[in-house]
Amino acid sequence: MTFDIVARAKALADLLDAHPQTKAYHDPAKALANRPCLLVLPPTVDHTEGSFTGPEVTWRIAAVSSFGALTLDALKEIQKLLEAAREVLDVERETPARYTFGPDGKNVAAAYLCTHTEIA
Repeated sequence: MTFDIVARAKALADLLDAHPQTKAYHDPAKALANRPCLLVLPPTVDHTEGSFTGPEVTWRIAAVSSFGALTLDALKEIQKLLEAAREVLDVERETPARYTFGPDGKNVAAAYLCTHTEIA
């Protein structure tokens, strides 16, 4: 069975984007230009778990703030994004983080990473 990471990431972003309180992307460049938003990141694919239909896939979704530091204003933005993600997906874990856009490290955003696991 073939698992298309990019196609599934786009499908998840479209599903999250349909929520009226958030924007969601699978392209970091679009997310950088449209913060605050949710960004669907590449998953962990575990072929030792899952089922006969496919591997266990754990998606990381970044709730990305428009702020560079995890301030109270950033947390307010992130909270709304996480609430929307929880309404759309089965979110298992939420962890504070910083997300860096691009290889130069100049565009840093306060964020939370949440996970969502499914069978491919």
